[in-house]
Amino acid sequence: MAVESKTRELLADIFIKSLDEEKLPWSKGWSTDHVPFRDKNYSTGYEYNGINKVMLEVWAEDKGYASNEWMTLPQANKLGFYLQKGEHGVPIEKFEYYDRTKGKAMSMKEYYERKMSEDPEVRDSCYMFIKNYTVFNALQFPKLREQIEKDLAEKYKSEEEKNIAYGRISHQKYAESVLMEYCKNEGIKIDVSYTNDASFYEPKNDKIVLPERFKFHSDVEYVHTLCHEIAHSTLKDTRLNRPSSAKFGSHDYAIEELRAEIASSFYLAEFGLVDDILDDRKAYIQGWSEKIKKDHKVLFEAIKDAEKIVDYIKEKGGYDRALEAEKRLQETRTGPMPVPQRRGRGR
Repeated sequence: MAVESKTRELLADIFIKSLDEEKLPWSKGWSTDHVPFRDKNYSTGYEYNGINKVMLEVWAEDKGYASNEWMTLPQANKLGFYLQKGEHGVPIEKFEYYDRTKGKAMSMKEYYERKMSEDPEVRDSCYMFIKNYTVFNALQFPKLREQIEKDLAEKYKSEEEKNIAYGRISHQKYAESVLMEYCKNEGIKIDVSYTNDASFYEPKNDKIVLPERFKFHSDVEYVHTLCHEIAHSTLKDTRLNRPSSAKFGSHDYAIEELRAEIASSFYLAEFGLVDDILDDRKAYIQGWSEKIKKDHKVLFEAIKDAEKIVDYIKEKGGYDRALEAEKRLQETRTGPMPVPQRRGRGR
C-alpha cells in the first residue's frame, strides 16, 4: 500500500531543494554537550525515529532551531506554554492500525500477525494508514524559551565553562572509539597510510582504506569518513546482507552511497557532532537529487536502511559502554540539558 503523507512529501521537497543547492539537509549546524543528541517530545520524553527523526532535524536546521525538543500545541498548552501569532509547526506521522471486522483500532503486533496469515480473508480484515500530527519546537514558545535561556545562563557563567561542557573533543573520541571497536569485533582491517588519497571499502578483503588523519580538514571529518566506509561494510552477507556488486555510476551504487552518507550523519548526530565539508560528496549530490525527484521512495528506503546500519554499528561497537562512560562524565554537571550553540542558517 502507498504510505505517502504530508510529512514525507515535505521531507522529500526539503531534501531536493537542499541537494539542488549543494547542501546536505541532514547536517546539523550546531554542537551539543549532551550525548545522545536525539529529537524527543518535551512533554512525554518520547524519542522520535525513522522519517520523523529526519523531518525534525532538517526542519530545525532550516529554521535555525537550536533545541531538540518538540511537542504538539495541546501538550504545550496543558503545560502552560503558548505560541506567538504567526508561528508554524511541522507535520510528523504516526502509523495507525485498524480492524475492519470490529470497526476499531488494533495493535501493531496483531496487525502484522494477521497480515502474515495464509487466509486472504484474515489478511484483508485490517489495514494500516498514516495520521499526521503537527509539532512545534520548544523555542517557539516564548515562556519556555525564556526558561531555557535562564537555566543556561545560570549553568554556564563563562565561555570557558561552555567549551568544557560542550565536550566537543571527548564526543569525537567516544564516536571514534565505538567505530574502532566495531572494526575490531567484526575483523575488519583498516589501512591508513600516507600514500592513500582516497577512502573506500573493499568487500572482497573486508578492508577499509583511508588517507592519513592529517589530510582531513578536521578530526570530525575523519570520523565521518571512517563511519561512511564502515556503513558500507555492513552490506556483507554475514552482517546486513545488501548487494555488493553495484558498479560505479549505477543506480544501485548511488543508492548505497546515499545510505552510507545518511547513516554516517545519523551516527555523528548521536554524539552531537557535525561535518559540513562537502568536497568528497559533491559528485553524488546531483545524482541523489535526480533519483529522489523521480521516486520519493528512494529517500525513505535509504533512511530506513541507514537506521538499521547505525543500530548494527552501535551494537557491534559497544556503543552502550561508551555511552555509560559519557554519562558518568555528565554526572558532574547539573541542571537541564542546555540548548546547543547554533552555527547553521538563521531562523
